[in-house]
Amino acid sequence: MAQKKSYSRYFIILQEDEKGYSISSDKVASGYAKLELKNDKCKVSYYVTKLKKRKCSLLYAFNL
Repeated sequence: MAQKKSYSRYFIILQEDEKGYSISSDKVASGYAKLELKNDKCKVSYYVTKLKKRKCSLLYAFNL
């Protein structure tokens, strides 16, 4: 008998927690994180808009 595959998708709305990361003072950085769970695996994707480009080679860190 074939096992039933389990799939779930969740969206988490992101809001700016600390000031200074948006492209300008009148635009607030925002976005979402998408979690896709399939059987025993999980995929996390981020989408963020109005985020300032970093001058150094370090990447942004996201905490859920």
